[in-house]
Amino acid sequence: MSANVTKGQRVGLNAVNGKIDTMLIEVGWDTDSTVGYEIDLEAFLLGDDGKVLDDSCIVFYNNPSILDGRILHMGIVQGGSSSSKRGQIKVDLSGVPDKISKINFTLTIHEGIKRGQSFKNVSRLYINILDYNTQGELLKYSVDEVFSVETALVLGELYRYKGTWKFNAIGSGFKGGLAAICNNYGIETEEEVQEASQVQGKTQPLNQSDVRLFYNDGGLWYEGGLLNGLFNGKGRLYRRDGSVSYDAEFKDGKLYGYGKNILKSGEIRFEGYFENDEPVKGKYYENGNLRYEGEFLKNKPHGYGKFIDKSGTMKYNGKFDRGTFIG
Repeated sequence: MSANVTKGQRVGLNAVNGKIDTMLIEVGWDTDSTVGYEIDLEAFLLGDDGKVLDDSCIVFYNNPSILDGRILHMGIVQGGSSSSKRGQIKVDLSGVPDKISKINFTLTIHEGIKRGQSFKNVSRLYINILDYNTQGELLKYSVDEVFSVETALVLGELYRYKGTWKFNAIGSGFKGGLAAICNNYGIETEEEVQEASQVQGKTQPLNQSDVRLFYNDGGLWYEGGLLNGLFNGKGRLYRRDGSVSYDAEFKDGKLYGYGKNILKSGEIRFEGYFENDEPVKGKYYENGNLRYEGEFLKNKPHGYGKFIDKSGTMKYNGKFDRGTFIG
């Protein structure tokens, strides 16, 4: 069941459709297709004081993922007409640390003041919250404010209240674009951040066979395929130091199929098959030596397999139950 909210209204997410942790924040807008607006979508993770804890607490095109993918920018695509665009950010609230009190969602116009552009000529603004798994709409806020010189908007926020999450429909704007938004949330704007944000307003296809995504410091984060904005097909995930953490197959954003988990040293930790981000069958290594080969459940030996001790001698060969050998 979807709820329509108005400016200033606060809605408990659990009260709308029960407890749903993983959701899509979808933002859409229309512009005159002849004027070449570059509009960016961002999310800011804030503490109790309304400020970011550090400069990594912003999700935008060049820093598309934080908290191990629990907050994930899924790109901006063409809408139903040549003048409409929409962007999505995946949010898994179950993985947001307690020190984060609010998540604010913003739109900014790149070089709006320089180009004489503002949200005055942007229409049909909305922010929806969808159930990530079912794609069902939980609530919708249609922004009906009349703007004039504003080049940055705060559309709404998710915030904690007595142990639950609520949504606040804000719909407020001010001048200054991304730099003003960053300063408002306690980020000292750097030229690197401004330049990286320039790309986001251009349509980013959610379906690609070969993409490269980057950390905010410029390091490669992911390369591989995307489908509907999620990892699909063969791909690699990288740590900030440049080392490969997973060389694997993905499905709907999760490890699914054959792959390898690789340590910073380059040694293989696990090689085999994954389902829903978890190993289900394969080989587990320690210090380069095979320790277990067989079936897994919840990252523990489960089902049939064989365990090899540190001397290289097979110790158990048979059936395991959640890590315990049962014969």
